[in-house]
Amino acid sequence: MKLNALFIIAGLILTTACGEKKPAENQKNNVTETPTFSDGLKIGYYHNDSLNENYKLIEAITNEMESKIGQMSSSFEQKVKSFENWARSYDEKMRNNMLISSEIEKFQQQYQQRQMELEREQQNLQMQVQQIQNDNLMKAFKRVEDFCKRYAEENGYDLILQYAQGGQVMYISPAMDVTADIVNGLNAEYDELNEPSESK
Repeated sequence: MKLNALFIIAGLILTTACGEKKPAENQKNNVTETPTFSDGLKIGYYHNDSLNENYKLIEAITNEMESKIGQMSSSFEQKVKSFENWARSYDEKMRNNMLISSEIEKFQQQYQQRQMELEREQQNLQMQVQQIQNDNLMKAFKRVEDFCKRYAEENGYDLILQYAQGGQVMYISPAMDVTADIVNGLNAEYDELNEPSESK
């Protein structure tokens, strides 16, 4: 049995959010002053990489996913080990001529059946991991989207862009960078939502 697929997927999932923590760029408490065009359009943007590295919800999601994936992998590993031990015991009996032909045939049928069951379970685990990833990413995206909408309305922005290296935007003026405001605001919201009930 190949277990690599499950762990490769888990690794791919975790690398999207993991990484060395870096401070949000140009952090400050005041709302960033950004230029407006002559027609009055006001644009801001945030660095997606910086948000992923500094947003507390992303860190919490990453830790939760690591825990869930670890539990799922451990449970599956135990089943694989049990299968391997069972197959090894029959293999030893066959090599020592301890089984009659009908027993060997029965073992071969059971071996194929159990192997197929493990393969199906591995596929199901991979789909579960993908679903966990999608659910958590949508949860984080929705929080960011809602906050950016409120931020734009409260501060007179017509457009808030997400900037990522390798994306469609090749250049945007640093004067329009509101990354610190977005990250600080999201973390303040996260802290408020996750404050222990007794302290509220």
